[in-house]
Amino acid sequence: MPRYEADPSKVTATFEVLEKGDYEFAFGEPKAFLRTGDKGDNYGVRYPVKVAEGPFTGKRQIVTCYIHTDDALAFSKQTLMAALGFDVNSEGEKAFNAKYAGSDWSIDTDTGACGDVWREVIGKHAVATADVGANPKDGTPTQQFKKWRKVS
Repeated sequence: MPRYEADPSKVTATFEVLEKGDYEFAFGEPKAFLRTGDKGDNYGVRYPVKVAEGPFTGKRQIVTCYIHTDDALAFSKQTLMAALGFDVNSEGEKAFNAKYAGSDWSIDTDTGACGDVWREVIGKHAVATADVGANPKDGTPTQQFKKWRKVS
């Protein structure tokens, strides 16, 4: 039987809550999810992201694109528009809609698989205005993303 050795001290297992401000993030591999809670099911796509530059370069976060309600999908659309290089305004939205209407936006929460457009975001960059909130269950600090824009 092969022998393996690991050193957990050389990896990061936690997410640092970034200070309030603007950060450029690089998007990683998306994964579909389904979560059942007290208020029903919510589902969507999660992206691991890393800060691309500045004093927090390399710090990890998770960006969640909820799609289970129209309001959730609308906020997620802003994130996707920015990551795919569109201005997050009415003109940018028209261009985004023209390009991606009818595209593969599917997700499979059993396997975590995501359709073509979700995957197109891999390796793209976008800027987020980050804030710090409080977890409603225990009051611990949590990262919040308030606004997204494309990288200029």
